[in-house]
Amino acid sequence: MATIPTRIRLTADDKAALAEYWRFYEPLAAEITRELRESLMKLPEWAPMLRAMPATAEAERNARSLELQGIAFRDGNWAPYLEDLRMQGVTYAKMGVSFIAWYDIIAIYREVVRRRMIQLGADDFARMARVADGLNRAVDIAMAHLGEAYLSTKEQIIVEQQAAIRELTMPVLQVRDGLLVIPLVGMLETLVALGARLPSIETHVDLQEGIDQIERRLGFRDDVPA
Repeated sequence: MATIPTRIRLTADDKAALAEYWRFYEPLAAEITRELRESLMKLPEWAPMLRAMPATAEAERNARSLELQGIAFRDGNWAPYLEDLRMQGVTYAKMGVSFIAWYDIIAIYREVVRRRMIQLGADDFARMARVADGLNRAVDIAMAHLGEAYLSTKEQIIVEQQAAIRELTMPVLQVRDGLLVIPLVGMLETLVALGARLPSIETHVDLQEGIDQIERRLGFRDDVPA
């Protein structure tokens, strides 16, 4: 039994299937992209992002994506396409897009392409089979590289969040009976940074109010009410 290839280890059959898929897909790319977008606009996670993207930027993005796919599937130059996938994974991870949202895209994309493949199969079943192989291989490669970048970025975000939270742990020193001292060196910077680094954590803390309360309790000022 032949070894099943993984990720970017492409056999000669893989390359032929990807090239066949590209020949099938390229003339239909605009209408497939349009139908995919219409479906994504019905999903709560993707619709706001699509609405926020200017039409010109979206058109440029789609044209660039198509160009990179052609360079990879047709010409065999995979580096630019894989780097683009990596950057997508990083970007959407930082934006807070859930990983399952990508499977929504893949599921819709497969269905949109499948409908057109059925039409092809009525006339040329053998070619349809080759196109289907190319589609499956293309999706495998895309999800492997995009997913790896996405998950790696999410892990890094979690590490940074945990480090920031640990920095907020304040030691309390008892100087004498009734007087506790809380070291403030570095604390304010951490609080400010935390707001920028942890967008997923909601906080309603008034920083100045907190400073006032701490100073009052430490006896540094008496003009702040309890």
